[in-house]
Amino acid sequence: MKKAEGILKNVSIFDKNTLLKNPNKFWKDVKAVGEKAFSWLKIETLIIPNDIKLCIGAFKDNKSIKNIVLPNSLEAIPAESFSESSIANVNIPQNVTGIGSYAFAGCKNLKHINLPNGIKTIYAGAFLRSGLKEITIPISVQTIQDTAFMLNESLEHITIENNKTDIDWSSFQNCSNIKTITISENKFTIPN
Repeated sequence: MKKAEGILKNVSIFDKNTLLKNPNKFWKDVKAVGEKAFSWLKIETLIIPNDIKLCIGAFKDNKSIKNIVLPNSLEAIPAESFSESSIANVNIPQNVTGIGSYAFAGCKNLKHINLPNGIKTIYAGAFLRSGLKEITIPISVQTIQDTAFMLNESLEHITIENNKTDIDWSSFQNCSNIKTITISENKFTIPN
């Protein structure tokens, strides 16, 4: 493991023991989780302490991670944070205002996610090819960018709480199993 200017990089199997046995020592002096820092570490559950930021692709390609608790201080989920990982459960803190491009792209084990009220933008490809079965877009969301949920074959139910949300035409493109879309209080059923 390297800590360059407070950015955690290249977490290895040797660092796993410290992380599990003495998390305070592991996280000491860490200000951010660097790009692909946890990509190769075999760990199923991780709790990241407050005041630690994520860099682009921090957990990208990690095929072991299942559960993560993000710090309440986090204000955005950076691009590609969990893309192509095996993440199944993640809490999105209340302070988060944006889900970065391709943040959860290809996360087939992610069946449900709770988006807090306060998110303003869901960026391009954020949930592209994910395993989501349903999604509720909170009233605070102003923009859903292109390809945000594209090619999500598991997606069946969409609820958009704000009928003024700007939705790109390709946001839900090729989501072939959608059964219902609820916009504000208007429910639409998609025929087979």
